[in-house]
Amino acid sequence: MRAEVSSFVPSDPTTVWGKLAAEFEVDTVPGDHLAMVKTDFKHLASVLSRYLEEALARPNS
Repeated sequence: MRAEVSSFVPSDPTTVWGKLAAEFEVDTVPGDHLAMVKTDFKHLASVLSRYLEEALARPNS
């Protein structure tokens, strides 16, 4: 997840995550880095819930 309002986190996520993961998706949620967990958490929870539901729906490999 990435906050809609830029903060101390680089605006290009590949700067950080490209070294740690071959593939990743970025979802932007409203607010700044702190607001996305304090006041705008419903958007963050929605995105996290969707990813969890997708992971649970995949057949075990």
